Amino acid sequence: KIHKRCIATAGGMFFGLGYLIFIDGIVSYNVCRSHLPKRDPCGWGPFHNSSLPPGTPDPPLPNGGWKAIEGRSSLIYLAAGLMLLCVFMMNTVEVHDLVENDWVAGGSPLLVKTWLFLGCVAGVAGICVSVWLHSTLFSDSDSGFRPEPGLATVLMSVLVFFSSLLLWAGRTLDDSGTGWTGIDL
Repeated sequence: KIHKRCIATAGGMFFGLGYLIFIDGIVSYNVCRSHLPKRDPCGWGPFHNSSLPPGTPDPPLPNGGWKAIEGRSSLIYLAAGLMLLCVFMMNTVEVHDLVENDWVAGGSPLLVKTWLFLGCVAGVAGICVSVWLHSTLFSDSDSGFRPEPGLATVLMSVLVFFSSLLLWAGRTLDDSGTGWTGIDL
């Protein structure tokens, strides 16, 4: 017997874990980068530019040559925003609103279904943006970035999308925990 509270708690835990991983990935990247080149608390060492001819020493660069999260790499914040939008849009829809015809005077179940669909699209778009950024920017050894922020964004996106599904499912179970409200299976 599945209880609504257990599902909602699990959804909230996945949401919190996802955003904690995201915040930790960005904070640890910035802390490690800010201490370079004086000390190297994370063991990164200086960034080696592979476009230089072999045997050419790397010029001294601020922060060991590692880039800040700005410009195109700041799109990781777009992924986080899309995931928040996904959670909001998916969890404002009740299951019985999808099947009833007279839920609000002048309202339309089609609009509610469209709202739910757009919430799912926002979640999938957040996952796609985070995977795209990680594969094209953060996992490339010549980009001047470490992979941690990209991995943290991908993990956050997947965990938050999963949590939004859990939260929606937990809210739509009936009180007995055995069926879905508003839908005859």
